[in-house]
Amino acid sequence: MDESGESSSSMKCEENGAGSTTTITTTATKEDIRDRIHACEIEITFPTGLQAEQALQILQVDKEPTDRASKSFHLVRTKDEEGTAICKMKVRFESKELKMLRVAVSSFYDYLTVVLKTFQEFDMTI
Repeated sequence: MDESGESSSSMKCEENGAGSTTTITTTATKEDIRDRIHACEIEITFPTGLQAEQALQILQVDKEPTDRASKSFHLVRTKDEEGTAICKMKVRFESKELKMLRVAVSSFYDYLTVVLKTFQEFDMTI
């Protein structure tokens, strides 16, 4: 904990082969440790903007089964040094309970795996 009574921890895992980055952040105050918000941010890089948009449309349909966890999506378009367009989907999960955060993130990765395998099977641009 720092002088303000706030404790923060962060973990970043990079999976370069899969094109995804996961950042898990937990912040807590000394006054009310039970109301802390745990968050996980996942960033997935897609080969094309169309695939990123399709994945976003598919994955954001499923709402969390409980209000104990929430998720939000957005697309980020940038360019690399050579001027090639890069499209990333960012997903943020939040929950007051670590267990619910873990369940939500695990379910998301299961759905993402199905989407990516479908792209590989039926999309000729990959």
